[in-house]
Amino acid sequence: MRRIVLLLACLFAVACHKYEDEDVIKGVGVIYYTSSDGEVIDLHSTNDFEVNVVSNIYENDIGVITFDAPLLSIGAHAFEGCDRLVSVTIPDRVRAIRMSAFEGCSNLESLTIPGSVTSIGERAFKDCAGLITLTIPDNVKTIGREAFSNCRNVTSVTISNSVESIAARLFENCSSLESVIIPDKVQNIGDRAFANCTALADVTIGEIVWSIDDYAFANCVSLSHITIPDRVAWIRYAAFIDCYNLESIEMGGGITAIYGYAFYGCRKLKNIELGDRVELIDTYSFYGCSELTSVVTGNSLTSIGHNAFYECGKLKSVVMGDGVTTIGSGAFCRCSNLENITIGDKVTSIGDNAFNSCSSLTSVTIGNSVTKIGSYAFYNCTSLTSVYCKRKTPPVGGAGMFTNNASERRIYVPRASVDDYKSAEFWKDYSSYIEGSDF
Repeated sequence: MRRIVLLLACLFAVACHKYEDEDVIKGVGVIYYTSSDGEVIDLHSTNDFEVNVVSNIYENDIGVITFDAPLLSIGAHAFEGCDRLVSVTIPDRVRAIRMSAFEGCSNLESLTIPGSVTSIGERAFKDCAGLITLTIPDNVKTIGREAFSNCRNVTSVTISNSVESIAARLFENCSSLESVIIPDKVQNIGDRAFANCTALADVTIGEIVWSIDDYAFANCVSLSHITIPDRVAWIRYAAFIDCYNLESIEMGGGITAIYGYAFYGCRKLKNIELGDRVELIDTYSFYGCSELTSVVTGNSLTSIGHNAFYECGKLKSVVMGDGVTTIGSGAFCRCSNLENITIGDKVTSIGDNAFNSCSSLTSVTIGNSVTKIGSYAFYNCTSLTSVYCKRKTPPVGGAGMFTNNASERRIYVPRASVDDYKSAEFWKDYSSYIEGSDF
């Protein structure tokens, strides 16, 4: 490959000299390339070049495509599917590489993008499996979705400092990509931008990124640490799903929502401290984070979605802010090491199976605002000995809510409300364990 690149460089210099006068006099545009078999590569499409092809010849181990005017763009689909293309030099005048221009050029190994380029279109280099390194020049401002997806041998990428957005699926399935620096002008990391980049171990996110979208880093199994900048407002659906080697996250203070499945299956994640602005921990957000030991939330948190911490087997403590109003079904189900939890005074609903099989849970305090305790909410909490329910009017109960607790357990309720609790539906199933308390 090194010999091919050096040969291309020498031939490029000779060819440039040969065509230099014509370039000046006639304004001819030229593309130089090599092919795997030393034969002419026919363009897939000449649409959108905005100039006409004059000739396409292959001599002295180099292909030369000439045009009748200065070449300002590589046309849409121009080289699409040209799997014999090995190297290409794009002229300095080119400003745009259009949609799917080199898509499917699976043997393209050497690529020179000139500094004149300001935009790269959708799927421009998709499925270019032969590429190893990518340098995106500083003048590039926009890169379309999937532009480099499935470039599975790319190991490193230098992204232009002018780029303002990492488009959806931009580097999806680039399974050899090891590191990436997201420049400071980037505001958004799009859907599946780095999904299935299984070798990606080092990510630096620019300071003004405000959104990490759905599946952005899904299945980045080599990622062990991530720092979320302060301007990030939300982490979208499944953003880090199945990053099973992710051990630590530095959460920025600007996050307001962690959406469903955001850290699903991140089984090495050990602790999480959420900023004071987080309002929502959505469904399945930390499902299966089996090494997670502690969670601290701020007072802005209002809702914990169903199965949010399901099977977080090492979770021992949860410090829940005063703003929580809803604990969803299965939220802490099978958190077998959870020892105690205080449910804040603003919580109105504890969902079905919310704490099912929390076998280390010994004590629960249920605040005045709780109006409903779902079915099997504390089922199979085999170490639970003390339940303190402060509400004077019995919350609406659910089947099996305190079944299979410790045999000596007691349910403490306001002294004046003992009879009401013992006669209320589902509560009466535990009447022999209900006692009055002055709290």
